[in-house]
Amino acid sequence: MAKPDHSLDPLILASARWEFLEKGFEKASLKHICENANVTTGALYKRYSGKEELFAAVVADTVADLNQIIAQKSVTDFSQVSDEALVKAWDMDEDYMMWWFRYLDERHDGFVLLVSCAENTRYANFQHDWVEKMSQATYGYYQEARRRELTTVDMSEAEIHLLLSAFGLRSTSRSSTAMIWSSWRATASWSASSSTGIAYLDFLLPEKPFSQKGLFKSSQVSYI
Repeated sequence: MAKPDHSLDPLILASARWEFLEKGFEKASLKHICENANVTTGALYKRYSGKEELFAAVVADTVADLNQIIAQKSVTDFSQVSDEALVKAWDMDEDYMMWWFRYLDERHDGFVLLVSCAENTRYANFQHDWVEKMSQATYGYYQEARRRELTTVDMSEAEIHLLLSAFGLRSTSRSSTAMIWSSWRATASWSASSSTGIAYLDFLLPEKPFSQKGLFKSSQVSYI
């Protein structure tokens, strides 16, 4: 039995990536993708049922990496999380922030495609959906901090979502890659604030409630 020929896959995916980046999903041409990859349309359709499946294949690794990050940072059992660890979860950690910047840069094309080139695909609402997942993880940390009276501010999950969205991915034109990454710098500031990936939101900490317990030195945070 003949083995499937995967030698053309990298050529097709590379050509598709640049076509989608240049034109977006709607205006991208499968004909141009095949021409640039030097393959026939038949070879493409043997591997992908259509343009959306091809787009999904191009961004698949980035989506998987993002979901893995959320899974790693989510905590369902806080019984082993100390007060100090909960406090640190809201503190800015420069080393981890720089790691997050590098992490994003290594997946630059995938992020740009998901943010600004995914119209009319299954990832058209990627920004909202990803922020929703981050909001759920963040709210778990907030609820535990509130339960332990480490903060006195009452917030709903919807408010957390709104706040994280404000720091999230902004809609920009496909030609404005620099603007996309400028928006991600704000997002990364809260995502990379600690190994938990949770933002330190200064207004959640009126009168420095953490420092009153001797656990927090400053209520200031800088967003770069």
